[in-house]
Amino acid sequence: MQSVIIASCVRSLCVRLLLLSFAIYPSISLLSQNFKTLYAFTDFSNGTNSDGGYPVSGVILIGNTLYGTTTAGGSGWAGTVYSVNTDGTAFQVVFAFRGWGPPGGAFVISDNILYTTSVQPVKSGGIDSGGSIIEVPIDGTSQFAINFYVFEPIFGDGTGPEGVILSDSILYGVTRSGGQNAYGTVYAYDGSIVTNLYSFDGSGGANPHGSLVLYNGTLYGVNRLGGSWGYGTVYALNTDGSGFKTLHHFRGSSDGEGANPLSGLILGGDTLFGSTSSGGAFSNGTIFSVSTNGTGFTTLHSFTGGGDGAKPGAVNLSGNMLYGTTAEGGAWGRGTVFALGTDGSGFTTLHSFNEVEGPPPPAKMVLSSNTLYGTTVWNGTKGSGTVFSIWLGDAPPQLTITPSGPNVVLSWPANDNFFLQFTTNLDSAAVWTKVSTAPVVIGGLDTVTNPMSGTQRFFRLSQ
Repeated sequence: MQSVIIASCVRSLCVRLLLLSFAIYPSISLLSQNFKTLYAFTDFSNGTNSDGGYPVSGVILIGNTLYGTTTAGGSGWAGTVYSVNTDGTAFQVVFAFRGWGPPGGAFVISDNILYTTSVQPVKSGGIDSGGSIIEVPIDGTSQFAINFYVFEPIFGDGTGPEGVILSDSILYGVTRSGGQNAYGTVYAYDGSIVTNLYSFDGSGGANPHGSLVLYNGTLYGVNRLGGSWGYGTVYALNTDGSGFKTLHHFRGSSDGEGANPLSGLILGGDTLFGSTSSGGAFSNGTIFSVSTNGTGFTTLHSFTGGGDGAKPGAVNLSGNMLYGTTAEGGAWGRGTVFALGTDGSGFTTLHSFNEVEGPPPPAKMVLSSNTLYGTTVWNGTKGSGTVFSIWLGDAPPQLTITPSGPNVVLSWPANDNFFLQFTTNLDSAAVWTKVSTAPVVIGGLDTVTNPMSGTQRFFRLSQ
């Protein structure tokens, strides 16, 4: 089963209520049969590593081609930019980093130029720098960087740049440390100079991590440490550096909250979604939501460290579902891919990584055409990480319920791949049974009529 729709119960009161509010949930069955390793990076031990290894930054999808970076290997032994088709074919290295690598953290692509950062110090006037911003071509025309910026901590640039996003030719990012107070910065880069927009002071957070989110002239991000309890914060800042605001101070495991967010946020409407790497009810991390004005903070899920995973990374948003990975836990202790409703319901472990597949990084996956694409940091059949995909199955048709006298009519677009099931309760021990009445096609809709008398029933479509 790929996904279900909880539609109604048969008592008239329940029907009236659930006609107004029903939810889509994934099924609780594993989707491991839909997991596919698209490419495995070469084992370093064989001395012929030209494709790179340890892809910590995830992938970007352009058309039917995935692009990513590796933090090691390649002809320059400083990492690579690679591309591979979504079916796993046509892998190629499109750029090999040399002395100014390796790339790390998030990256963006615009007009065949990849923008990324490196935390590795570069000698500048005999002094170690605080890292760099690198612009490289990905069309195969050159193996030389187009542009290069070196962070100078002695001038307040910050140290350890990461988390870049691009808007109107301006690159926005964070540095993990350094700046005026040594707690990290938010910066803007116009292609020639870095402008320090804000230096963290610890009270509003310290040591920013992950990519920023930009919406209506406001940047949103997370700090790993600092804040009122020292467990990190969620913050907002205008793109001109004004209007800094701490939206939330994490409490650690107090009240089931999380601690130490390491991955960037994602925005849905006026709600921010993110993860913490630790804390929560079981001290294994959480998924949370908070409004852009700082109200309504909610812990959506606390990871147990068991089958659901531990230490979650960045999340994706599609409709009313969040998708993400964990670096630990799962059936084999190597991490998971999971799905979770934006209201905190319907948590599902979609895949547990095994010892061969290796753990995923904190980077966000890409979701396209009901398929998730991501990377694992190491291992794989060749030892140095993989690119993978998970097909989520066909999207379920919409189930509609209509009261009709003493009956309720259930209908959905005619589809031989889905059938109607019912249960009498929605607790963890719920048993779903296929409705014995065969649907009748009326006006292109599969239709089943069910009496509203007797024991209440909840319905769903399933495969």
